[in-house]
Amino acid sequence: RKRSEDDRTQSIYKEATLRLRPNALRNSPIAYDLNKAKEHMPKLEDNKYTSKARERCKDDVECYVTDQMLYAALAQEFRVNATLTSIESTESLEATINAYTTDTSAIIDDLIRAFDVTVFGKMDDVEIFNRLQSRIQMIEFMKTNCTYGDFHEIKDIAEVMKTKMVENIEASTWLHGDEISNFIREKIKERVASIQIYHDFDEYDKNLTIILELNRDINQLFFSNQRKTGVFALDTLVGLQLAMGETLLKNENSTEISNMIVRIVDNFEYNAKFDPARKTATMYAPFMSREAYQTDIFKEPFITYHTLGHELYHSLFAPENGILLSLYSHRGECVANHYQRSCSKFSIGACGSGNQTITEDGPDLESFRLQHNILQETYNDEELNANIDGLDTTLEQAFFYYIANGWCDRDAIMSEEDAKDVHSAFNIRINAALSLMPEFSNAFQCKEGDEMFVDTEGSCFVFGPNSRA
Repeated sequence: RKRSEDDRTQSIYKEATLRLRPNALRNSPIAYDLNKAKEHMPKLEDNKYTSKARERCKDDVECYVTDQMLYAALAQEFRVNATLTSIESTESLEATINAYTTDTSAIIDDLIRAFDVTVFGKMDDVEIFNRLQSRIQMIEFMKTNCTYGDFHEIKDIAEVMKTKMVENIEASTWLHGDEISNFIREKIKERVASIQIYHDFDEYDKNLTIILELNRDINQLFFSNQRKTGVFALDTLVGLQLAMGETLLKNENSTEISNMIVRIVDNFEYNAKFDPARKTATMYAPFMSREAYQTDIFKEPFITYHTLGHELYHSLFAPENGILLSLYSHRGECVANHYQRSCSKFSIGACGSGNQTITEDGPDLESFRLQHNILQETYNDEELNANIDGLDTTLEQAFFYYIANGWCDRDAIMSEEDAKDVHSAFNIRINAALSLMPEFSNAFQCKEGDEMFVDTEGSCFVFGPNSRA
């Protein structure tokens, strides 16, 4: 299985979203106003905002409508043509001025508030809204076709992995000694045990009621809170931004709903993500799809499992956890130094592995070890050491081929710019990790002096009974 299979499954999901979008938007009142906004777009004078937008959008009208930078350009039309207030003159000039000021200030407050409630950075709210409508259609389609079956195991195996991680932390000799090390050990175990697992099309996605209620709230706010500036396109865009922002922020304290919203917005862009602030690990549909991990040799999707394990170990290896990383001391340095030395052995082009990549290399290594442990508990020694029918390869060797093959078509020459990434090169991620696993050396009968050979004494262990005090 080549890595390009992930890209193919990702494309399938994205293509499905695009095909469902027209039907999803057909009867949406907000989509109707957005289409009208295109017709009411003012002819804008060239300025620093519109020139950039014109260069980027060319003749694509929809691009102009959804371009955040055009808010400033639309303000130009707002100043010239807007009906700022409906206040009529009264007998008292002072009362007229006060009413006019109050009404105009409210409009300005709405404009400011629209920018303050931006939730997803540079992504425009029109696209977020469209993705929400498409997800509703996709879930209805999947419910009709009963295509949820590939995803149910991921939370069960995650709990197994978390239990094994906690056991490995408990077995770490350097975390036993005085009351301080005992306290640290318990806190690290609590951190792992508290991680919540989510994935595309889990029970929160499948509960279509939740998404429909979000959609209802957005519609309600869009039509009830919208201020009239006199510029239809500006009213529409700001109104949608306010409605989206207020609805999503209202639910940000609910981890489940917030995670579901993020998945909808991400729209299958990622394999998986770990959120250190919320302590959540999220798996996305393309990497959980059967097409991405299917093999006739294993019933377990170890490539998917490895990705999940990698995200779980980000709870212990993350840039945000500088103090925790420093506690690993020479144990962490051992891993970083090994990856740095691996550059001279395995790199293709530039290589920046080492301290720069430890927060990604650590999860890679620990997850590979975790998956091999699950392999050993799933199959007995006789099964692991027996050759696969028709091949001169044992089942255990096939496991290493299988997980390594996940990166096999991504061994392009690394540039100096590529080498600045926090991830090691793809071939380093495999070879450096497996050359720290005595299990690999045993499976392939590597001998001392072989590039991939390592024994327990020569390896690096941050956690577990072999971690050095």
